[in-house]
Amino acid sequence: MKNLIAIATLSAASIILSACATPAPPPPPPPPEPVVYTPPPEPVVYTPPPAPVVTVYTPPQRSIDERLTEVLVRDASYHGSTMQNVSRAAYNPIQTREDLDGHLDNLAGVFTPRLGAGLLSYGGLIAAQNPSFADSVIERATNEGADTVVFKLYSDPNYALTFNGSYDAASDIMAAWKDDISAFDSAAAAVKAQSYELQKDPTWKKMRSGDRKARITKFKAAQTYAVSLPDTSQRAIAAAGSVTSSDFDGASRSAAFWQAYGKTSKPVSYGGGGQITPNATKSLTLGALEVLGSSGKNSSTWIANYTTDNTLNQCLNWARLHTEQCLAAGHYKFEDAFCVAEHELKDISECLTKGGY
Repeated sequence: MKNLIAIATLSAASIILSACATPAPPPPPPPPEPVVYTPPPEPVVYTPPPAPVVTVYTPPQRSIDERLTEVLVRDASYHGSTMQNVSRAAYNPIQTREDLDGHLDNLAGVFTPRLGAGLLSYGGLIAAQNPSFADSVIERATNEGADTVVFKLYSDPNYALTFNGSYDAASDIMAAWKDDISAFDSAAAAVKAQSYELQKDPTWKKMRSGDRKARITKFKAAQTYAVSLPDTSQRAIAAAGSVTSSDFDGASRSAAFWQAYGKTSKPVSYGGGGQITPNATKSLTLGALEVLGSSGKNSSTWIANYTTDNTLNQCLNWARLHTEQCLAAGHYKFEDAFCVAEHELKDISECLTKGGY
């Protein structure tokens, strides 16, 4: 019995001791996973596709000899001949019968349709030398195609006004025309003053006019005279071509062009908001064709028709009839000088002004 009590006592003591014992610590946590650095992704850089290659329009080139045969250059050269003869009438004194007959015959070309064609062609070459205008024409041909631009120039009389620089180019044209009309007026005044002086001269006062029929026949024949401008001047006109902002020799070519017309420089134009006349617009069209290299033989017929000015030609016919009547009515040679001043010069000046040049 005692043994059982002892065992029970020991068991109870063991239970008490077990309850008071400190529990074992938990196992340590596993070590953290190592942090591996991952760099951020490279930014995506946008690479634009390559720009399309734009080929700037390059006009076809013609030699000066080829250009001398083109209607635009020929008519512009004819205008140079006209202004050369006007200058001679203004500054060469009438000392002999031959001097006076020379003025009559040299100026007879003003009565032909080539007077208007010459002015318009001259204006076209002036427009082509305006860099802003020429650059705009080349840019349009580059973007749209030269054939498209030429077609629009042919079909729309006002299309040339859409180019940048058209107003400045037209101002250059109109300033040159105004300068030429002023030259006609100055020559008329100079020859008329000489006619009064000749009337006072004893020799001229008694000098009979001679065979009037023969004189009028020669005067009519003189209206078919060809270009009398020196070859060097004609070549300078042909060589001018168009002048863009990138042309290194543009200024020298333009200077030679103006010298061919007896001018030291381009006549000064005054913008002032004035309107562009229809004739100046026609010359702008010719100028654009010149810039494009499309004023050659393939365009000759179109240009010849385009530069026909029927209104001006009608006025010229009346001036020619007045000149013939003046010559027929004269009894003394000094009276021919009055015919030169009043009809070959002053009447023509008025025709050009009324015609919108």
